[in-house]
Amino acid sequence: RQLSPDAGGAYRDTFAPYAAHIYMSKPVRTGLPTLAAVQAEIEQADAARKKPGNLAFEDSGVQVTVSSSAQFGSSIMAAVDGVLDGQGWKDHTPKTYPDWLALSWPRPLDAGRVALYSRSIGEAEVQVRANGEWKTVGRLRADESAEKRAPLTAAFTPVRTDSLRVLVSAGRNGKEQTEISEIEVYAK
Repeated sequence: RQLSPDAGGAYRDTFAPYAAHIYMSKPVRTGLPTLAAVQAEIEQADAARKKPGNLAFEDSGVQVTVSSSAQFGSSIMAAVDGVLDGQGWKDHTPKTYPDWLALSWPRPLDAGRVALYSRSIGEAEVQVRANGEWKTVGRLRADESAEKRAPLTAAFTPVRTDSLRVLVSAGRNGKEQTEISEIEVYAK
């Protein structure tokens, strides 16, 4: 809404409770995207974070626990937010292994493949909880020739479980701290 000065050159306006108005002294530039267009773009990008079939996405009811968490720069739930190069989990015990990140769901599901995005993990085991104990079902190993964004992957015979853990046993590239920016779990 535009305001015009009164006869004395003053601008007057009224505010509803909690309202905010923005005033500009220069003309509004044309050709800028509308607020609705920007909001639609944000919603599209947000929806694209969830890959089809990913059982470990943040909206699945998954809970994330870790062996330790760094005081700064670590966000446990960011490891299941769909952002591959964003913030994630960092452990609090540099140069000390094993480290682990565990996922648990409110009800059992069939898991048969894990994709893990990390530039610091050299070797890890994929484990599922069976009869109260962790059982190794797959192995993750860094491929130094792979593309930087390529995930470490492990495919295994699908298993019904409500808990899955990545047990990290070695780092790579001289990295001293375990970091996982994203973990995805699929049925196969």
